[in-house]
Amino acid sequence: MAACRSSVLSPGEEQADSHETPQRLSEIRIVLLGERRSEKSSAGNTILGREEFDTEVVTEECVTREGEVAGRQITVVDTPGWNVWSFSSPWMRTDPWYVREKVVRSVSLCPPGPHALLLVIDLDLFTDWRSAEEHLQLLSERVWRHTILLFTWGDRLRDTTIEQHIERRRKELQYLVEKCGNRYHVLNNKDRGGTQVTELLEKIEDMVAGNYGLYFTTDIEKINTELEKYIRQRLEERQRETEELRQRLEERQRETEELRQREEERQRETEELRQREEEERQRETEELRQRLEEERQRETEELRQRLEEERQRETEELRQKLEERQRETEELRQREEERQRETEELRQRLEERQRETEELRQKLEERQRETEELRQREEERQRETEELRQREEEERQRETEELRQRLEEERQRETEELRQKLEERQRETEELRQREEERQRETEELRQRLEERQRETEELRQKLEERQRETEELRQREEERQRETEELRQREEEERQRETEELRQRLEEERQRETEELRQRLEEERQRETEELRQKLEERQRETEELRQREEERQRETEELRQRLEERQRETEELRQKLEERQRETEELRQREEERQRETEELRQREEEERQRETEELRQRLEEERQRETEELRQKYERREREREEELRQRLEEEWSRREEELKEKMRKTLKEEELEKETEEPRLPVKRRNSKDIIPPASECD
Repeated sequence: MAACRSSVLSPGEEQADSHETPQRLSEIRIVLLGERRSEKSSAGNTILGREEFDTEVVTEECVTREGEVAGRQITVVDTPGWNVWSFSSPWMRTDPWYVREKVVRSVSLCPPGPHALLLVIDLDLFTDWRSAEEHLQLLSERVWRHTILLFTWGDRLRDTTIEQHIERRRKELQYLVEKCGNRYHVLNNKDRGGTQVTELLEKIEDMVAGNYGLYFTTDIEKINTELEKYIRQRLEERQRETEELRQRLEERQRETEELRQREEERQRETEELRQREEEERQRETEELRQRLEEERQRETEELRQRLEEERQRETEELRQKLEERQRETEELRQREEERQRETEELRQRLEERQRETEELRQKLEERQRETEELRQREEERQRETEELRQREEEERQRETEELRQRLEEERQRETEELRQKLEERQRETEELRQREEERQRETEELRQRLEERQRETEELRQKLEERQRETEELRQREEERQRETEELRQREEEERQRETEELRQRLEEERQRETEELRQRLEEERQRETEELRQKLEERQRETEELRQREEERQRETEELRQRLEERQRETEELRQKLEERQRETEELRQREEERQRETEELRQREEEERQRETEELRQRLEEERQRETEELRQKYERREREREEELRQRLEEEWSRREEELKEKMRKTLKEEELEKETEEPRLPVKRRNSKDIIPPASECD
């Protein structure tokens, strides 16, 4: 590929771009070049992994051997070394053109061309860099793009690295390293194990990838054709990859959005679950308290009844014993007890009425507070609804305006870019008509576009990786949310059970304690009352008159208590009516609030649907306009491009034909002059004259 590119790049460039991705080659073709005694044949045997080249004799002809190495089909061409001489062919000492001819012909022995030319150098011998440069430049200046320096006798380095060795040697070796694009490899021909051959093949694959995957050749027309074909293929592949990455990026965005929505739903469900569990826990706790309270009251009442019955029974026995002696006193006592019971019942009823009245007042106050809170909430809802409408209207207008601006800017920018490209193509067409160098600028632009496609692909890959990381983070967050929700449920369940158990224990303890206290009090009261009753029985006769007076007073008090009880009942009834009115008002406010919420939700949905519909219509219109304009510009650009390419092809064919004719004419004149000179001089070389076409480089190389 470097050879192909050198026909359209400036001559000063010495290194091919290496941004292509290396690919494993199924076949690799290698040519070994170098001075004599540089161990080229041994290097070929090391690469093939067996003795294929004869290392005992001097190589006089190009030798080709093949083999399979590391899963690749390897072809190695061994060439004669320059400055070669042997006793069997003494004419080789005075004919350097022989070696040059073999070097030039070695490229054609591994058709269609070698992937790499290995310039073999002995680590300990002096390297004539001028001779190496002269022989390699017989294949054109482009050969350096396909050349790697191969150092033999790597075992002699010992503890020294190859980089240190290159720095210690003279500048001539450093010059060769720079000419080869800093590509070099060390080979140990004695120890053929390890990964040295595999690493060499990988370096060759990296170099071929940097040369756009093409081999070395001297056919300029074929190079240019292959280059254009390769660049077009690469552009199409880059476009397909870019489109695939964009689609994957859009899919990742959709997945990310879905995960976010799921996470929000999870949060809402978690919050609702917490609220429901809290309400259930409160409700269960309240029910448990009520049940325990009812059980305690029921047991307390039963205990009181039993104790009362026992006390009455004992009292009755005492009364029976004393009845015979004090019938009248007993009757009065019974009446007094009845009065007391009635009075006590009235007092109890009055206290119960007071408690109910107080409870109703508290409920009424709570209802008033709730009603006030509901009113405040309704006002807040109204304000929030109004603010929400304003914000949504502003956001919709702003988003619509931003979308219009973005789409308009994108359309203008793309139109401007297409116009600029069209103008650039027009200028390039004019320059192509004037100069032949326009072909180089075209290739340079194609390479830049390829690099831009690569950068875009890299950016899309980075975005895709970022989306993948965000998606993974969202998934982890969702899993954490689930774990937290499960832990929260477990903790709340444990807390609820623990609180319930503690509440039961406390209520049980309180109930037992109160029951015991009540028993003690009742027992003490029973004993005290029994004792007092005995004393009273002795004093009843004296107190009979007092009891009658007290009875009258009791009657008056009872009448007053009845009146108070009736007043309490009326007040209680009024409070109940007020409470019912408050409840009805509260229910109406709740219904209003629910209607407000439904209206607000419907308003949001309608506005959201309208905004989406308007945005979608605007996007479709702008997208259709942009596509229509882009399609028109593309058609114009393609039509002009086809016309320009046709004109350029015709002019290049005429120019190449003219140059070939001129070069043929020059070659004929040169051959005639050489024949005239050699006829006048005595021949010095004992070799048969060879065709000048085998020695002199092709016409394209002279150019």
